[in-house]
Amino acid sequence: MPTVAAKAVWSVGARFALLLLIILSSTSATLGLDRNKQIDQYGHDVWTSQNGLPGEAVYQILQSPDGYLWLRTSAGLVRFDGVRFVPVDPVVGNHPINEPIKAICKGVDGDLLVRSTSRTLIYKEGVFSDYRPPAPLPGGDIRVLFESREHDVFVGSDAFIYLIENDGIRTLRSDTSWIFAFSEDDKGVVWIGGLNAIYAYRNGTLSTDAAAPGKGMGTALIEDHQHRRWVGALDGIYVLGPDGLKPFARGSIRGEVYSMAEDHDGNLWVGTGDFGLLRLTGGEVSSFSLTDGLSDNRVLSLYEDREGSLWVGTSNGLDRLRNVPLTTLTVKENLPGNRTSMAIEARDGSVYVFCPGGGLARIRDGKVTAITAKDGLPNVYANGLFEAKDGSLWLGTGGGLSRYRDGKFTQYTARGRLSKHWISAINEDDEGLIVATDETLALRFQNGEVEPLTFGGKTTPLSTPGNYTFTIYRDPSGTLWFGTVEGLFRFAKGEPPARPGSPRSTSRSP
Repeated sequence: MPTVAAKAVWSVGARFALLLLIILSSTSATLGLDRNKQIDQYGHDVWTSQNGLPGEAVYQILQSPDGYLWLRTSAGLVRFDGVRFVPVDPVVGNHPINEPIKAICKGVDGDLLVRSTSRTLIYKEGVFSDYRPPAPLPGGDIRVLFESREHDVFVGSDAFIYLIENDGIRTLRSDTSWIFAFSEDDKGVVWIGGLNAIYAYRNGTLSTDAAAPGKGMGTALIEDHQHRRWVGALDGIYVLGPDGLKPFARGSIRGEVYSMAEDHDGNLWVGTGDFGLLRLTGGEVSSFSLTDGLSDNRVLSLYEDREGSLWVGTSNGLDRLRNVPLTTLTVKENLPGNRTSMAIEARDGSVYVFCPGGGLARIRDGKVTAITAKDGLPNVYANGLFEAKDGSLWLGTGGGLSRYRDGKFTQYTARGRLSKHWISAINEDDEGLIVATDETLALRFQNGEVEPLTFGGKTTPLSTPGNYTFTIYRDPSGTLWFGTVEGLFRFAKGEPPARPGSPRSTSRSP
């Protein structure tokens, strides 16, 4: 049984700057997009007519029990398995229906329901069949299809609300203007979003529940897990309560709203006409638009699949947002720059990252704190990031060797020697701090001064100029490893720091 996520091909968005990838500690799959991430930190895939999508605009999206994704696009009905798009022309009893597909919906039992000009079909176990007797609408053009838990099948048109029954089509209301959306609450009331009013269908009777305060209401309609009814409009979103329609945070969500969806993690997603995709999480609104990589700013449809991915249909393609085991951090998350050169994990679990031209950043519990020149950082260019045993953070900045401790920076020039040379690597052993510079040697740093590197008073092959060190690593046994231009040097406890090539030496590994 195919699933969209199992077969999907990852597309790479070159327009994103990947600055820092952090492997998440949890590998378990969870439904819903992690609300602690920014939208552009999710995995993002895009399909358009240029890479296989039939048509351009994606008006509706749903998933059938067999795992396929079904789309109603500008080219008609399309089935998608995550790799291949297949245009589908429904066939009933070996006879093509030869009618345009006007609307689709998920039936109450999870099956795909399809409405053409005169047919109401169900797709079950790979076969299309008539779900209601064929009959054209008495008037109006079909806009939306919906089935309630009582198996009532509704059609919203451009001027009517219909109920499709086994003995024909019943007109519930005329002169409604455009009908956009249906939603059923936990009490079995079917709510209907229209351009001029919100209607409620209770116990076989349709009534006007709330007249729109102005033209352009009911473009989208959902009920969230807290049983709040959200109403999309041409000027934002509203909440429908006992006292009628109330605008929600006017100004934070602007313009036309065409679609809404709540995911398993409680995020409310809003598709707009001009501002792309919006997410409402804990009262905060964030956005994802064409400039961020969305296929278009006009979002027509939203759907969360059973694996927790959010599918976004726009006027120019299909997008998918999904949780991934890697998280991207950029300046949007408060990094001081969009380029990184060094990263280390400190003993307290923090991750320190240096961004050339921007400064230092501390990442802890998902929060990024920038540490820049205004916080005392001596220079926005540095190298050799290292944490000492006492918790001090050391880095070689332009102007000397800098220590960051208790929120303060202290810079050491070693009488000018460290301010004149680039510091390439920093580490420490039991005798103190070790610093390598572009003098092509390694130095011992103690009490603000430097001297040639020694171990137990003995010099090493790196104590005199001639070999540039890129990196220094101390392994759990205490052995020091130096990566240099001339190869890898190893200095172990209890072994003399002999020169490479001497008969007794094991201090250099090729």
